[in-house]
Formats: sequence, structure tokens, C-alpha cells
Amino acid sequence: MKRIILLCLSVLFCFSACSMPQTQLTEEKNAASESEKFAGVWLTYAELSVKGKSYTEESYREYISDLFLSFKEKGITDVFVHMRAFSDAFYNSELFETSEYASGKRGRKADFDILQICISEGKKRSLKIHAWINPYRVMSTFKEDALAEGIISKWYEEDENTVCRVSGGLYLNPASDKVQKLIVDGIREILSSYDVDGIHFDDYFYPPSSGNFDRIDYEAYKENGGKLSLSDFRRENINNLLSLSYSTVKSYGREKIFSVSPSGDIDKNYNGIYADVAFWCKGGFCDMIIPQLYYGFQNETKPFGRVLDEWLGLCDGSNVKLCVGLALYKVGETDDFAGKGRNEWVSDNTVIERQKALSEEKGVFGVAYFSASFLENINF
Repeated sequence: MKRIILLCLSVLFCFSACSMPQTQLTEEKNAASESEKFAGVWLTYAELSVKGKSYTEESYREYISDLFLSFKEKGITDVFVHMRAFSDAFYNSELFETSEYASGKRGRKADFDILQICISEGKKRSLKIHAWINPYRVMSTFKEDALAEGIISKWYEEDENTVCRVSGGLYLNPASDKVQKLIVDGIREILSSYDVDGIHFDDYFYPPSSGNFDRIDYEAYKENGGKLSLSDFRRENINNLLSLSYSTVKSYGREKIFSVSPSGDIDKNYNGIYADVAFWCKGGFCDMIIPQLYYGFQNETKPFGRVLDEWLGLCDGSNVKLCVGLALYKVGETDDFAGKGRNEWVSDNTVIERQKALSEEKGVFGVAYFSASFLENINF
């Protein structure tokens, strides 16, 4: 009897849908399409910084409110707010020291909660807020006296295998289980305390010119029967972090988004910072991937159109949404890495508009702009 009732209900539902006026169906489809539109912007730690400034909570909130209003007017839907740029925090954290850019000095308590202000002001403008994290970077240029008391400084003093000096900077070791746990616990801390729409990683994975800082971990792995090469071992470490991060984000709600913004150079990702983006695009590692396609159409070695097609190929047939990161900061500037195309951004002020149009024509989910300070460089 239950099966008969269900069958009847299904028939009635189908009949109702089929008899619905075509205009109503079209309106609903367009409304759904509209809700799926994505236009992101990165709001960097420097753009959020209070260092050297005299903000009160009220004046800072006014600054963010005005900024978000300008985003809305430009058609922005999602904001990636830089909440942990150097293994520090722009929010109230028990795991990471307060950022010097949130308080004036690393480790000093901030006068107000910048993440909470961004969330509340974002809601007023119907903007989605993603907490943007650099997973491994501690300092780009190492200064020992700049470390504040906390987990990172304790590890640096007591366990050289977790916090390592590499390429003139200081980085958390991606091969360390303790490091992976800290990063994932940090994600959990944000999601349990703040109503963000997602967590976002950028392209700081294994530091460039990594050397042998993870030698102890790799040797232990081999002694326990591991068969992977050092390069594949490193890729597996990054894969593990992304998988753990993805499942952690999803444990707070299927609607929560985990996104990653790797370099636009697929080979550099794979062989330079050990980010296996092709594997991630198969699913289960992120909801959305936003490669930084910071190349002009005339770039001699990596023209925008060709690189876009390469990324479309990686995401073909995947449920991972492909967005395109565009370089607003290059508008009007020479590009010294573009070879014969070095003057394209100076001589042609339509590069971004054409890149956006081509990306949409090719069926990408959306675009994201780097960064907030340069939104005035383009007419949307």
C-alpha cells in the first residue's frame, strides 16, 4: 500500500511540474543559476592590518563596512579574509599567537576581534566569508626575536623537526603528525567559534628549495616499510592534510566550503611544492579549486588561454568546482616574467575583462580577484 501511495504522489508531482507555466520554470531556473554565481576577492593580512594605525573598534568596523559595500557594488559574492598568514591569528585563538597585524605586536592581545567584525559586516551585505589560512608558513624572513610565547616558539626551541628554518624563512614541517594535528585543530577552532562560510588554503605548501629538513620523517617512514620516493612522500603528506581538513570542514555542515588556491603552474605545484592538484581535482580533497592564473594572454611560456584549458582538463568530469584567480594587481604594470608579453598589462587595459569573459564562456564556476586593494583597477 505504501508503495502505491508513493507512486501516486510521484505521478502527481511530475504532473504538477509538467503543468507548471514555462515562465515560472524559467524564472526558477534563472534564480537557481543566480544563486550559484561566484565572484570572490582576497582580502590580505596587509589590507586588514591595524599595525601602525589608530583604529578603534568603531572606526575599524566602519572601514570594513565601507570596504564590503564597495565589494557588493562590484558584484563580489565571497570574501577570503586572511585570518592566519604566518601561523598566527586575526581572531581569538588558544592555539596560535595573535598576529602582529591584528594587534601591533605578535602575541599581544588585540583590541577587537577582526574575524567577528568581518563576519557581522559581511552578513549585512549578504557576502560569504571564508577564513583564509596559510597552512605552513611561520615567517618568510626569519627573525628569532619576533616569535611570541606559544606553541610555535615552544616547538622551535624543543623540537627542530616540527618548526624548520628553510630558504631564509621559518615553516611548519608538513611531514610532522603534530603539525597536521595543529593545523586541523586550528580549523576546528575557527569553525566551532565563528559562523564562517568556509575555510580557504592558498599556495604555501612545501616551502621552495625544501632541502632535507624532513629527512628524519622520511627515514622513519622507510624504516617502517614505506615504499614511496621522497617526492611522493611529500605529496602524500600534503594530500593527508587536505583530506583531513576537508573532512573536518564537512563535519561542521555539508554547506561549509573547503577551497584551495594553488599556483597556476601545474608542474610547479607537483614538482616544486609537492601539491598534486590533478589528484585533488578528482574529488574528496576540496569543494572548490581556485588556481592563480596570473598570466596574460601574451605570456610567452604560459599564455592565459592555454593554462585555463589545462585546468579545465583536470576538473573535467569532477564535482570539484573550478574558479579562476585573476591578477588585478598586474593592471598597468610590466610583467617581467612574461617574456615578449611583458608590456601587455600596460598597453591593454581590457586583459582582466577578457579573461573573465573567456573563463565564463568556457564554463568555469566563477572568478576571484587578487586583491581587494586593486578592485578599482577594473570596471565590472
